[in-house]
Amino acid sequence: MNEKINNSLLWNAAGKTGLVFGLFSGACLTLKQLLAIHWDSVTGVAIAGIVLWAVEFFGCIWMMAFFMKKLCRDYAGVTSLDTYRYGRRIALLSALIFAAINLLLMLTVAKELTETALEEALAQYGSMLDANSREALDNLRGNLPALTFFSQFIYCWLYGTVLSSILSRTIPKPGMSDVPAEDEPWTEPE
Repeated sequence: MNEKINNSLLWNAAGKTGLVFGLFSGACLTLKQLLAIHWDSVTGVAIAGIVLWAVEFFGCIWMMAFFMKKLCRDYAGVTSLDTYRYGRRIALLSALIFAAINLLLMLTVAKELTETALEEALAQYGSMLDANSREALDNLRGNLPALTFFSQFIYCWLYGTVLSSILSRTIPKPGMSDVPAEDEPWTEPE
């Protein structure tokens, strides 16, 4: 059997896997942004955005389950708590990468798109707002990238934490952690 899992190995494996998750989600976001900028069909952009969202959403669920099962195959004595910790660390690291990619896109590629969306929102709802509210929205414009970074980071980390909590209940399979290592004597579970 392979080496026994420990905290250092969990962080190392989560770092590599978190990079994969972050880049996957970042690629989906980048495709959505590029389609919104370069495609003239509003309906086509909406449909492509929904498809890319579904690919990202279900792809992350499938990848989390795949990498948790891989952790159980690669290391000895992996428990449900280990897979939960692993998933939570993946969520933390991938959320950081995804939020950074989102910030980079907001500040470079999609800067015009962000400005246009803010102008449209002000034009549509501006007549309903008083002067103080309009001023607050104008002041928000400068802080929007930072607010988006932190809100995306928190959302992605919470989503990954909940997902790892759900998946870790069945990965490893019940009874899998009861199998002794090669050097331990077998005792019948109670």
